[in-house]
Amino acid sequence: MQREDGFENATTIAELLQSKKLQESVKNGVIWVDEAGMVGNKTMNRVIDVAKEQNARILLTGDTKQHGSVERGDALRILEQFGGVKPATISKIQRQKNTDYRNAVKSISGGNIEKGYNILDGMGAIKEADSFEHTRENVAGEYTASLKAKENVLIVATTHAQGQAVTETIRERLKTEGLLQYQEKLFKTYKTCPTPKPKKVIVPIIPKGW
Repeated sequence: MQREDGFENATTIAELLQSKKLQESVKNGVIWVDEAGMVGNKTMNRVIDVAKEQNARILLTGDTKQHGSVERGDALRILEQFGGVKPATISKIQRQKNTDYRNAVKSISGGNIEKGYNILDGMGAIKEADSFEHTRENVAGEYTASLKAKENVLIVATTHAQGQAVTETIRERLKTEGLLQYQEKLFKTYKTCPTPKPKKVIVPIIPKGW
């Protein structure tokens, strides 16, 4: 999405940390980490190490009240609360251009959840379904329609299981609509499990003759 907004060199933190070429490209420059609230402590420390090595500044943008990091630690919040970093804040909503939508987001962010949801409901933005099966079909239908209209769509699921189920339904819908073609091939994947640490066993030593 960053590339679509004009940042052609946008990449992931993982690629930056693995690529020496990318690290050298930020020498004496700026490392801008978007959605920094989702970065864990270990990863943030590694980004800081790269910045030190390349004499680069770090710009962190994000919201600690949104999704937290999967990795241990909440680096952005820790930097704000305990690191002495004073953040600059944006008081005017920029992303939502529609007036009603912007008012709904403003109400929710200000703690007035009911008012915000009522505005969204009045816009027709909230849709209910009788079951998860109906939800899957509805989401797949809207995703397909948006894809045909060349609109960007982001689907968020509550759990991994729900995400997988919705993805499967969308794939079937796309194949039915002729938007997903070519021969399908299944791949077997393996997941590595961490090696269990050996347990420490204390064996008593009994002197001879006891």
